[in-house]
Amino acid sequence: MAFYWQLYEDVTWKVYVGLAAVVCLAVYSFRRWNTPAFYRGTATLNGKTVIVTGSNTGIGFESALNFARRGARVILACRNPSKGEEAAAKIRELTGNDQAVFRLLDNAKQESVRQFAEVILREESRLDILVHNAGVSRCHGDEKTESGYDLQFGINHLSPFLLTHLLLPLLEKSAPSRVLVVSSIAHKMVNTLCYLQSKQAWEETVAYATCKLSNILFAAELARQVEGRGVTAYSLHPGMVDTSILHPRSSRLHGELLLFFSRNILRPFCISLEAGAQTTLYCALEESITSYSGRYFANCKLAKPSKLAQDEKVASQLWDISCKATGIENY
Repeated sequence: MAFYWQLYEDVTWKVYVGLAAVVCLAVYSFRRWNTPAFYRGTATLNGKTVIVTGSNTGIGFESALNFARRGARVILACRNPSKGEEAAAKIRELTGNDQAVFRLLDNAKQESVRQFAEVILREESRLDILVHNAGVSRCHGDEKTESGYDLQFGINHLSPFLLTHLLLPLLEKSAPSRVLVVSSIAHKMVNTLCYLQSKQAWEETVAYATCKLSNILFAAELARQVEGRGVTAYSLHPGMVDTSILHPRSSRLHGELLLFFSRNILRPFCISLEAGAQTTLYCALEESITSYSGRYFANCKLAKPSKLAQDEKVASQLWDISCKATGIENY
């Protein structure tokens, strides 16, 4: 009996050591794969104007902070006035740049998008970089836009689409100018664009992935639509960043298990907020990518999106749907 017990203990010890080795190797390999690149460009933005949506926190704030340090007039477009003003004040304090300002923008409401655009066109003489950073991943499935579309789709895609349209004259006036759309590698989770078939809401995780797919398709089609007009467009994956998007508050849709997973399992593998802003900075400032308008970037380099994200026909169909949903004719 003692022999069998000793054999069991020996085998158990080896199993534990083996499992520990596998876990360590997996973590090491993931961290090598997930090591973020940092943009080292020294471009200055004196006399330039940049808009960053959703910039009171997360990678949006880090991006706005960096733009301000480079001398830009930075407009923090946020839906929460107190948080937006606080973020702008913090950037002014950290950079000494008094041209970091807050302007109200609620992507959940197209009327707010139109009002924001009116303010920008009235107050600003130029717009050099427009960064669509704001996004959500936790809307209830029964929440809709005024056009009858899922609210998440409205916030993550339709409002950026509309805002770009409204500000395009100023972007063209300021050419060369750029439009950036923050997407995600999550776009690879879906192999169909649901809204080409129906306006109905769908399971939330798939909804987020579909919105991120829409971001890439939008940037690609925008580049085709404005070719030769001095405006370039790019979509990007910022990396797996520990932002509020990983901390869903809708247990009805995400469930407690996913909530636990996102907060306790994913977080150790996430990159910092500063690192997450680097590809945004790269796409906004790197001169060598001007010929890659419409392309998708990750980790400060050109990346390959899913096959569906490269489908020009699907991008054109999404464009037509977006025009109809936002009440505009075309660009």
